[in-house]
Amino acid sequence: RRLQRGFESCRLLHHPGLAPLRDIGFRLDSAWFARAELEGPSLEEILDGPPATVEQVRLWMASLLDALESLSQQGLCFANWS
Repeated sequence: RRLQRGFESCRLLHHPGLAPLRDIGFRLDSAWFARAELEGPSLEEILDGPPATVEQVRLWMASLLDALESLSQQGLCFANWS
């Protein structure tokens, strides 16, 4: 039930940088979930590539903070940036 409630909350997430959950399920003693794919390179591809520039890291952090702020505004996490 807890996973089901979490899934229902996650279905409400709306942000271009977050992969929305599409489905969850249970099989034997395991739970699984399926999410939508995002465009762009995978984390593995980024980590295997050349080192990131300072500007690229700045853009990634800005995107991450924007996503967290969006979650906070949707009431799905607490964020205090001050």
